[in-house]
Amino acid sequence: MSTGQTILTIGAFILLSNILITFYRLLAESGETINSSQSVITAVSLATTNIQIAQGLHYDEKTINSFINGQSELNRLTPLGLLGRDSWYGVDSLGNDTLESTPELPPENQIKYFDDFDDFNGWEQRDTTLEGGIFKTTFLVYYVNPDNVSEPSLTQQTFVKRMDMKIWREFPPSRDTLRTSFIMGYWMFSAAL
Repeated sequence: MSTGQTILTIGAFILLSNILITFYRLLAESGETINSSQSVITAVSLATTNIQIAQGLHYDEKTINSFINGQSELNRLTPLGLLGRDSWYGVDSLGNDTLESTPELPPENQIKYFDDFDDFNGWEQRDTTLEGGIFKTTFLVYYVNPDNVSEPSLTQQTFVKRMDMKIWREFPPSRDTLRTSFIMGYWMFSAAL
């Protein structure tokens, strides 16, 4: 084999190597894109599930067994600093927190025991049952200004609460984080004509 043929053969191997490296890099990138897309789809599914659960709950602990009749009774709603899951001690028939232990009521340490919207406040959920990895969801619930739901109400209870959710894949780690919000209002229709 002459020098020219050797150089041509080496050049062909270099060209083939570059083509193969480019092909496998593109293959890896497309796999990563598919994996990332599946992660986002799963996060959206988790968000939708949690929103549907929240929609089925009462507005507030105090509205489970009674009605709040107008602005004058706003102070009956759960105070701003106490939004979240109820303690083991439970609630009496009027919706007031009791200091008596009520073992017949389960503690609100699982979503299936939540009974009102703000029980999601401070909740962290780690889902290890999905095939796509381990997902973590955090929740924040707070009162908002009814005229501007982007503005938290820092001084008083209102008839509107907002839930902020943050969902991401912990393992394998993902660069994407889904952030979404859901608004719940308290409505009561008077039977008076």
